[in-house]
Amino acid sequence: MNSPPRNVNAPHWRLLFFQMLRKTGNVSAAARHAGRPRAHLYRMRKQDSDFASQWDDALDEAADWLELEALNMVLVCGFAQARKLM
Repeated sequence: MNSPPRNVNAPHWRLLFFQMLRKTGNVSAAARHAGRPRAHLYRMRKQDSDFASQWDDALDEAADWLELEALNMVLVCGFAQARKLM
């Protein structure tokens, strides 16, 4: 039998937070999107290992997307032009 997804019982704000963190890699933007104070989220990260793991996964995914965007920029624009855009 398959186990349910990790976030099945998570409050809605957690889903919003991790969705935006994956998209932007920015904790402040994700906290605003979820309607939670940043300091509260950092405390939760220290106290809840599952929350911290999801946070790390979201940042890893955001970094992967950023890396892919940079590579696409170089492939489409060429290296010299891409450096000017950064």
